[in-house]
Parts: sequence; structure tokens; C-alpha cells
Amino acid sequence: ALRDALDVGSSIMFVCDEATGDMRRLVGVSPNFDAGALADYRAYYHGVNPWYHRGRRFGVPATVVGEELIREAEFLKTEFAADFCRRLGIRHTTGSIRRIAPGVVVGTGLHRTPCQGAFDLEHRRLHGLLADNLARALGVADRLGVLRGQRTAGLETLHALGVGIALLD
Repeated sequence: ALRDALDVGSSIMFVCDEATGDMRRLVGVSPNFDAGALADYRAYYHGVNPWYHRGRRFGVPATVVGEELIREAEFLKTEFAADFCRRLGIRHTTGSIRRIAPGVVVGTGLHRTPCQGAFDLEHRRLHGLLADNLARALGVADRLGVLRGQRTAGLETLHALGVGIALLD
């Protein structure tokens, strides 16, 4: 539905350390990010992605169109564009960054091919709305995961006791 609504050719979503920008994990990607492209992105290209690193300067939260970060002519001269994006058919982006937990952000990039053309400000607005909702959902999932981990640790402790205990709240 997102691909149809925003005429998106591909996408990527990842969780990063807010202070350093280091990727913690990839959450989701489109099919054009095959295993080799994912491995390359994680190992190297995330570190030289001018869209991501320039976008971080906007602070959190932010949603931007690629051309707000770097002129297309300048972008095409980058190693990221020449080696990575060209291989995946990516030329344009709209990206977002949102906080999902203290010190943790989710980044999303929606991409278009050269034939699809650049994103405009309306696409940026729609991507921002999507990013807000996505961040809320991931934040809740993170909190539930933390609570589940604490509950599991508590139950393991109770199971290890030699006496039966009932705790009520």
C-alpha cells in the first residue's frame, strides 16, 4: 500500500544508536535489498550514506527529502550513489528519523528510481505521518520486550527457589 501511495521503488528501515548513528539492526527492507546488498550496507555503506548522516543534523524527529540534504549532482558523485545506489536502482529518497526509546532511533528511507523522479514536499509530509506511527509502534514493542525480559527473569528466579511463593499485586 505504501509503495502504491507514494510511488516507492524500495525502502529500508533500521534501528540506530542516537548519539553515534551506528546501526543496531535492520528491521525491514524491500526485495531489491538482497542478501549481498544488505551485508554491504551493514558492513560499509551505512557509514558513508550521505542521506543518513546529513539527515541526522536535522535532529530528532525529522523527515526530509534527499534533495534537501544534498544536491542531486553532488549526490551522484558520491561513492554511496555510484557503487551502492546505482546497483539497487536508487536515485531519490525521503527519509525519516524518530526516537523509539532513550538513545535509540529508527530510520526509514523510501526510494525511487531515476525514472520515477524525486519526492516532493507532500511525499515528505506523508512519510512523516507514517514515521510517527511507526515510531510509536516500535516504541511500544520495545517497551513490551523489555517488560517481557524482566518478567522472564523474575519467573526464572521464582522457579529456582526451593519453597513455593505466591506474589499478588
